[in-house]
Amino acid sequence: MPTNENPVTQIAQMSQAILESGQKLTLNDTMTFSCHPGVPCFGNCCADVNILLTPYCVLRLKRGLKISSEEFVSKYAMSPPISEQNRIPLVFLRMSDNEKKTCPFLTEKGCGVYEDRPWACRMYPLGVASQKTATNPYGEQFYYLIHEPQRCKGHGIGEAKTLAEYVVEQGVPDYDRMNDLFRELTLHPFFRTEGQMLPPQQVQMFYMACYNLDLFKRFLFNSRFFEMMEIPADMPARLREEEEELLTFAFQWLRFSLFGEGPIKVKPAVMEAKREELARKHAEQEK
Repeated sequence: MPTNENPVTQIAQMSQAILESGQKLTLNDTMTFSCHPGVPCFGNCCADVNILLTPYCVLRLKRGLKISSEEFVSKYAMSPPISEQNRIPLVFLRMSDNEKKTCPFLTEKGCGVYEDRPWACRMYPLGVASQKTATNPYGEQFYYLIHEPQRCKGHGIGEAKTLAEYVVEQGVPDYDRMNDLFRELTLHPFFRTEGQMLPPQQVQMFYMACYNLDLFKRFLFNSRFFEMMEIPADMPARLREEEEELLTFAFQWLRFSLFGEGPIKVKPAVMEAKREELARKHAEQEK
């Protein structure tokens, strides 16, 4: 998908085209594809393309680059504005400002962040789409093959393998486990209700929790958060040491702060103190 158009619009258009094509693959289907320096198109797919970065993609990349999440999103990420067509705060990889609009991590030898490359790069040339059904209004997922003859010459090269074998080979399952939690959040009925949009303050909270994990961590530990919330006693230590645990908690925090749902709860004593405070203020106003 070229980067000269709104990436959210392009994703919607591609999804519709895939649904109309009727191409639906399962993990048991086979594919023949290879990507290596010996393929004549090597590196072509790493330019002028919209690559969606999930929160886990950002975590892996910033950790692999040994930089903070603030520095990563500032240098390497771009965010389409929130609108009626794009209600969910999303982040895309910022292409380099050169003639070919190459990926900022592309080197002469290939991908410079290969071990931590984004989910979309691991999956290529596989795509994932979903279609609503009578029993599943959120859509049943299926796979499809992306064919870009001018860009990619890797189809038909190498040994045939199942889609299941390919995604495991590419290290996709680790990403899927975290991405499924993010997907669950983005499929919340709020985002699927016409006219519903997050106010600016909640949009900022969403960005912080999902894409600026270092800032979210400071928000937790530099405030009275743990004094006010009812969470397991060992949770603060886990959140301080384990970034995957921190990101999982960030998703839970968003469910609580945006929709009042999920396992996170305010301590009863804090709730009671707040009710008493509100009662006092109401009584003073009545005087």
